[in-house]
Amino acid sequence: MKRLTYLITLLGLLLASCTDEATLGTPSTGNDDKTAFQFLVNMPEYTPALTRAATDENAVNDLWLMTFDTNGLFIGRAHASLLSSNSNGTGTFQAHIPDDARIIHLIANYSQWDSFDERAAMQKDEREIIPSLNSTNLVFWGRQTISSANDTPNVTLYRNLAKVTVETEATNFEVTGYALCNYASNGTVAPFNPNAPATPFTLIDGTPTLPRSPVSKIDQTETDCNMDAKYMFENENYSNDQTYIIIKGKLTGKTEELYYKIQLLDTDKKPYPVMRNYHYKVVIKSFSESANGSTEFADAKTSEPSNNIYAEIFKESPSISDNNNNVLTVSRLHFLFTQAGTLKVSAQYTANGVTDNSKISVSIAEDQGSILHNLSYDGNGNISADVSRIITGQYEATITVKAGVLSRTITVISSALYLFDPAGLSPEIYTARDQDVALSFTIPSAIPYYLYPLKCTITTGNLYPVEPNKNLQLEYTNGGYQYVYWATGPGTKVLNFRTSLENSDETVLIANEIFQTKSVEVKSRHFTNVSVNGDNTVNY
Repeated sequence: MKRLTYLITLLGLLLASCTDEATLGTPSTGNDDKTAFQFLVNMPEYTPALTRAATDENAVNDLWLMTFDTNGLFIGRAHASLLSSNSNGTGTFQAHIPDDARIIHLIANYSQWDSFDERAAMQKDEREIIPSLNSTNLVFWGRQTISSANDTPNVTLYRNLAKVTVETEATNFEVTGYALCNYASNGTVAPFNPNAPATPFTLIDGTPTLPRSPVSKIDQTETDCNMDAKYMFENENYSNDQTYIIIKGKLTGKTEELYYKIQLLDTDKKPYPVMRNYHYKVVIKSFSESANGSTEFADAKTSEPSNNIYAEIFKESPSISDNNNNVLTVSRLHFLFTQAGTLKVSAQYTANGVTDNSKISVSIAEDQGSILHNLSYDGNGNISADVSRIITGQYEATITVKAGVLSRTITVISSALYLFDPAGLSPEIYTARDQDVALSFTIPSAIPYYLYPLKCTITTGNLYPVEPNKNLQLEYTNGGYQYVYWATGPGTKVLNFRTSLENSDETVLIANEIFQTKSVEVKSRHFTNVSVNGDNTVNY
């Protein structure tokens, strides 16, 4: 039996992970010859700021290959084994598949294989089997056709979840948490649109794929009202049954937190259909102090939407498609460099279900700071460029990736390390144990929006947090503890602490990997080395 190796690259479309292991199913009733199918998995992060999500939206933990013959009839299922993995989200997998396999559905993190009857599924059409797979957890899915054992295709994996984040650009309002309500808690594994001209397994913007069984809607609770990214399944989001967001926040200088209701509306005030693998980003542009908030989470759910909050909803995806089933995908849209480095992006173009990366062209659209050099595209989906280091300030460049009528824009920012200035302690000098002090620092407005929420670590040995930030996250690192504050937008941040000793003198450190670490001195007013000289004068 001839044994060959396929090498394929999986591009992670970044937006929303769980795992379950199942035993290998019943052997194929077709051709029993197997080929070692080896492939590289590439799951880059959705944004560099993704450090706090309760779900790892990039982790491929358990991968199965559903194989079909040239007519789309099921001939077997193969489990991929991990050969090697890297900390940057890449790994090499291998699975033994039938030699006559011509269509492959790759499914990762699906937790319901125990209910899948492989023997009964033999010789059934892919259009019957794949749409019947539903899930209540994050699943990655991709489909690839192969013409021979010498193929080396790229496969794009799509998440079956949409992602929601909230941030604010309002200078008088701070978002402290948010939660989803009336959102879909289950969905399909794969997109399926029978009216698509080439293959029905295609993601069409504005046309969600719903399970054949009823979609259940649920609400998050007050305990979920934090700044973690939120995830939900596809939903038509009709006007009379809308998904909405409860936002918790407070006016600048105030301590009372109120709850406000926001709907997922486009610029025409129509509800967005909720699509898998899309990022719905709620940006509060301005906040009227006359906006009516609710003191209780439950009350906000039944209230009218907050009309005095001006919020824009942005819908982003690294993938774009047209009505002819052509799809252009890039692995990431935004990059930030605080030192010289190499930009690496993966791209894929699928025309009528067939991958053809030779049609992709790459060019620099704008680069006023001349930060990009040696931009290249290898014709097989790999884009690279050298990015210059910036000593002061920051510069932005954009790269256009085109194929046919479709295009995506990659934004690259090169910046000097940001500063927490101005920063300090108030009062500058404390006088007693258990005295309240306020630590303040600044997040500059130049920080790109996609980095929020921004992790700020505060290292202190003699101060402890008190209300209203008594429950700051505590993190153990490098043999010690540090507090973690998540900044959701620019501006001055004030955290309340209390001294633990009469002499709590120390240096507090405020840090983030894209900032210069800031040192803030803690000083007490106390006397040392007191003496009385011959003239009865006190020296200290």
